[in-house]
Amino acid sequence: MLIISTSEEKSGLAGYTSREFRRILHDYLKIVVPAINLKKDFDLNIEQKKDLQNTILIGTPENNPAIKHVIEEGFIEEPDHEQGYIIKCAPMPGKPKNWLFVVAGKEDVGTLYALRDIEHYHLEVFKPGPGGLLVEPFEKREKPAIEYRGHWTWGCNMPDKKAWIENMSKWKLNELIHWDNYLPKNGKEYVDFAHERGVRVVWGFGWGWMPFWNFDLPEEFDSGVGEGVEMCPSSDFNNEFFQREILKKITEDYSPTGCDGIYFQAFTECPKCECPKCNKKTMGELMLDFINSIVSLIKKDFPDLWISCGIHHDFGDYSYLKNLDNRCNLFWENCTSGTSVRGNNEDFGYISKTIPYGHGYSETCPADPPYTENSLKQWMKSNAKQYEVEGGIRNHYKYMSFLQDWTRKFTEKPSDNKHGSMIADHSVFCRRTPFPLIALAEAQWNPDSDTEFIVDHLLSFLGIKDKIKNTTETGEKLVDTMGMPPWVYDKAVEREGHSE
Repeated sequence: MLIISTSEEKSGLAGYTSREFRRILHDYLKIVVPAINLKKDFDLNIEQKKDLQNTILIGTPENNPAIKHVIEEGFIEEPDHEQGYIIKCAPMPGKPKNWLFVVAGKEDVGTLYALRDIEHYHLEVFKPGPGGLLVEPFEKREKPAIEYRGHWTWGCNMPDKKAWIENMSKWKLNELIHWDNYLPKNGKEYVDFAHERGVRVVWGFGWGWMPFWNFDLPEEFDSGVGEGVEMCPSSDFNNEFFQREILKKITEDYSPTGCDGIYFQAFTECPKCECPKCNKKTMGELMLDFINSIVSLIKKDFPDLWISCGIHHDFGDYSYLKNLDNRCNLFWENCTSGTSVRGNNEDFGYISKTIPYGHGYSETCPADPPYTENSLKQWMKSNAKQYEVEGGIRNHYKYMSFLQDWTRKFTEKPSDNKHGSMIADHSVFCRRTPFPLIALAEAQWNPDSDTEFIVDHLLSFLGIKDKIKNTTETGEKLVDTMGMPPWVYDKAVEREGHSE
């Protein structure tokens, strides 16, 4: 068996992908192969290489000349969608007694996602045989329904960040929004680690939300008028202060980590200032005056930095947001999630709240929460039921079907810049993989996949299929944030924000 893949010595995503393939061979098929090192001058000319063995090709047309060759020869089509892949195993052209197995992504991350799906759904095509491995004829082509799929988490509830990010990568999740008052101590290290696994990192901090949590406020700072008001957005001093301090934080703290973006919330979960100037404007108008000027400043110095504005249900009239700077994403939370207010192709996202969660944040939340293996075990034990779908296999099919239907509503928007996230706080995703979290991840990847096939394989991979099959079909204990089982709530889809 010959494996032709990008060198494992290569840094970044391509090298990681090659190492992951070797891990799959070892972990599941008990096949040990030496470290892979692609020879750049290798030319897979089937006719000239009569002694060629059963062969596995892994990579992209750009980083693996052998894959480019089999595309040119017509063995496979070229992957044509970002994050997409093609897998094919068939008799080798010119040598029908040998097989050729190709795992090709449009780019490196697409190749990695092909390996993820092989690991979770298609290991049965591999069999022990001469040379260590046989592969049955097989073909599959996939691409994501939602471009960005990930976790939104308050930092204090994200222990062992590397293990967490690794598990995200294993389920084709590619966006981490890490919200906290402070950066993790090893922020750059986490970003580099995530990028090598196909995950982009967005740091969150407060712009106009809980300002006393995120900034050292001077005496001149205007806290606004009215009970519960946090700041006056009409204050010239306040606006000059935030423009200066936010750009400073990005320049000195956040950008040096190599992060992909910044997430913020402003004037949310708090009442509007009642001063004479603010009373003349809606919350939307005040917010736009505040945000657009800061976005312009940031984009001048950091044109490639993604900026996202989180919006809550109590914001008010959303129509004003149509004038939000188009370079700023809208991320909907607890409101009409996924509603497009700036045209069909705007950059927007939603945070799914159908899966139970808990924040527990405060002004002094540690971005690097202390933990021990025992504390993680206790944490998982204390909320295990919260992350289980009660009932048997039919209930799991029903739950998956709900998530797929819910995702389809979101994918009806024609934008190629959609972000689907889930609040993963308290899931302890660094040590366990709850079924609801990966069910949503897979629904966002392809809501049209066969429901029973996906669920059966997910439960098998988690090692709980037999237990679930033998469970009585009663109870629907998993509830969303409204306290209702998501699939029996009459207007669940509309309430989660897919109605106009």
